[in-house]
Amino acid sequence: DLYKITADHIRERIESHDFSAIAEGLGAQYVEKEDQPHLRLSYLNRDCLLSRQEIRIEGNPADNPWDNILLYNYVHFSGNEPIRGEWIPIDNIPGNIPKKPELEHGCEQKIAAHFEGKADRLERAGRALGGSKAEDESSADVALAFLPLPKIPFFLVFWDAVPEEGFEARAKVLFDRSVTSYLDIESLVFLAERFAGALIREDENGGASKE
Repeated sequence: DLYKITADHIRERIESHDFSAIAEGLGAQYVEKEDQPHLRLSYLNRDCLLSRQEIRIEGNPADNPWDNILLYNYVHFSGNEPIRGEWIPIDNIPGNIPKKPELEHGCEQKIAAHFEGKADRLERAGRALGGSKAEDESSADVALAFLPLPKIPFFLVFWDAVPEEGFEARAKVLFDRSVTSYLDIESLVFLAERFAGALIREDENGGASKE
């Protein structure tokens, strides 16, 4: 109930936002349906249609209050900064101290545990989620760039386990330096958690949903 109240509060904060003016900066498309302004954008490689009254993902109501909080926050921030192409860890984002363990547990460790010994499947699932090969100077087994939201790139780096050398699988998610113009850190960590869940679901579905 608290999350729903929070989502409703954030929705009220965008009542005065001019969707047509902020659409381009958010990487969204401005559309009108039934004489109401909407924003259409990609959310974790799914079609998302957002109005001041509701959010629909792939045509279905977004029932998870956290999805509503995240997406309405993205609209509320109304960021309009160019993506810088400079990857940073969560350590470089203000307010990271209480949120870094959540990112590690809810995203990075989940990806590492699920895809240990399955780097090829991670690559396949990543591509199905809209990921593309990215340049990486480390010895990573998989390096992919994603756009879970149009102006919020993720860079996923994965090192598979090497049992004979005592190395466990490890995953790291980096963000573009412009990210603080588009989301607060709490919403960003939730987006990362949803990203990990979507990646794992793609693998369980055979990585075939949107290749």
